[in-house]
Amino acid sequence: MRKEELIRAGLNYSKIPEIPWLVVTWVIWGILCFLPTVASLSRLEALSFTLNLYVIKIPVWLAWIGAVLLAALMLSLPVLNSRIWRFRTKAGGCDNEHHTVVLIEEGVYKVVRHPEYAFYLWLFILMSIAFGSLWRSTALTVAGDILLIIGLEILAKQEETFNIRKWGDEYR
Repeated sequence: MRKEELIRAGLNYSKIPEIPWLVVTWVIWGILCFLPTVASLSRLEALSFTLNLYVIKIPVWLAWIGAVLLAALMLSLPVLNSRIWRFRTKAGGCDNEHHTVVLIEEGVYKVVRHPEYAFYLWLFILMSIAFGSLWRSTALTVAGDILLIIGLEILAKQEETFNIRKWGDEYR
């Protein structure tokens, strides 16, 4: 199979496990975003430090734009997923993007090399904007967004390294 071919070629792909990494990043993002709101609603003494943080006021017009873009993003998810899957299996010959032997340069891959990571990035940033006026958006929210960006960047960089080793200049 393709995986065995890649391993024989010296491209045994080991990386940070993607799903656990994303879940942990999202959980931390959620804690950072919602902690001030939880502190405000619960009046827990241990969380009172978050009540002293500057609250970022999201203008209503910006929240609405964020909500519309978020809805459009969510509605595009089934189409995006089916197209990505089809490109990988049809053009790449395998179900897993790490085991493909054909560099896919059509469809969504013409626009962005890592469409799933781009989706997740926009999803959480738009959630921060769209719902920021409903919860106490503070520096912790910004820190959560930055953490999410760093987490996705780490995953994308390790895939970039693998893909450059796999396809060389063609991938660059």
